[in-house]
Amino acid sequence: MTVLVSLLLSNISHAQFTFEWNGPELIQEEVDNDLEFDMNVINGSSSTLEVRWRIIENDFPTGNWEDYVCDIVCYGPDKRFNDLDLNGDTIFPIIHHISMKVDEGYGTSTLCFWERSDSLGTLQCFTARATTCWSLVDTIEVSLNSMTYYVIEGEVYTKDGSSYTAVTASGTISYESCDLMTIGETIYEFDYSGFNEFDDYEEYTKDGEEIIIVGGSYYVYDGNKYILQGDAEVDKVDGVNVVILDGDTFELFSGELVPLGLETQLQSSIRVFPNPSIDIVIISGLQHGTAHVDMINATGRLVLSEKTNGEVNVSSLPAGTYSLVIKDRTYISTVQVSIVR
Repeated sequence: MTVLVSLLLSNISHAQFTFEWNGPELIQEEVDNDLEFDMNVINGSSSTLEVRWRIIENDFPTGNWEDYVCDIVCYGPDKRFNDLDLNGDTIFPIIHHISMKVDEGYGTSTLCFWERSDSLGTLQCFTARATTCWSLVDTIEVSLNSMTYYVIEGEVYTKDGSSYTAVTASGTISYESCDLMTIGETIYEFDYSGFNEFDDYEEYTKDGEEIIIVGGSYYVYDGNKYILQGDAEVDKVDGVNVVILDGDTFELFSGELVPLGLETQLQSSIRVFPNPSIDIVIISGLQHGTAHVDMINATGRLVLSEKTNGEVNVSSLPAGTYSLVIKDRTYISTVQVSIVR
C-alpha cells in the first residue's frame, strides 16, 4: 500500500512571520512509514517574535495512526503544543509528521501557528492529508461511473446475483507501490475515497505502435487491455531527450521513437537522381518503401505534395530550384533539386 499526502495552507492573518514549505505538496510513501512535511517558519521582522505551534486536531481512520512535530527536538504524539522565540530575520525549520501504522484509510492532521500576544489576529494553519491506495491484488469492490466492479487477484469482474463475469477490456497496472485499474484504454487510480482517471503517464509511437510509459515500465494496448512489454526510463543524453526501453536508447524524431542516431544514418542513405531533372525524380533508399514528399519553390510556396514509392513526376513544374522534402516515419530529409526545360 502507498500513502498519498497533500498539504493545504491557509493564511488568514496579518502575522509578521510566514510559512515556506520544502519539496512537493504531494508525497507518496508506503504504509507503515513516517511521513514528513518539511517547512520553514520565517520571521522577516527585526524584532524577536514569541510564537506558539499547536496540533489543533486530527481525523485518523484508526488509533494506530499518530501525528507529532519536530522543532528544536522531536516530540512524541502526546506533545500537542510548544512555544518558540524567533529572533529577528530568522528562518526556523519545522517538521510535521504523520506516522501511518499498518492500517489503510484516509486522515488529516492540522498544525497551527500564532504570535502568543495576538492568537486570533496572527493565526496561520495548514492541514496534512493522507490516504492509502488499494492494492488490487486484494479482492475489493469498486464503484465507478455508476457501475460496480469487483477486482479479484488483479482481474476485473461485474456481478449478477452470485455470478461473476470478467470484463474483457480491463486489467491492472503496477505503479510504484500502488495498483492502477484499467477499463478499456482509460486508467484509474485510487485517490482519497474513490477511483479517478490517472494521467501521470507518457505516450509515444514506436514502429507504428502506440506505447505508454507508467512508472518504470512500458505497455502496449492490444485492443482489450494494456500488456506489459518491459522496463522504461526517460532520460537525457548529450542534451537530447531519450527514452530507454529494455536497455535500448531511442529518441523522438518526426513524431516517433527511433534508435538514437538512426535518423542520421537513414538520411545519409537517401539518393535523389537525376539532378537536374526534366520530368521524373527518383528517390532511392526509402526505409519503408514509401514516403511523403513536398516540393517547395524558391519563394517558399508549396507546389507539390504527395505520397511516393520512389518516383516523383515534376513535368508540370516550371524550371527552377526546388526544395524536395522527404518525410518518412523515422526521418525528414531535404534535398535541393533543379528542374530544367
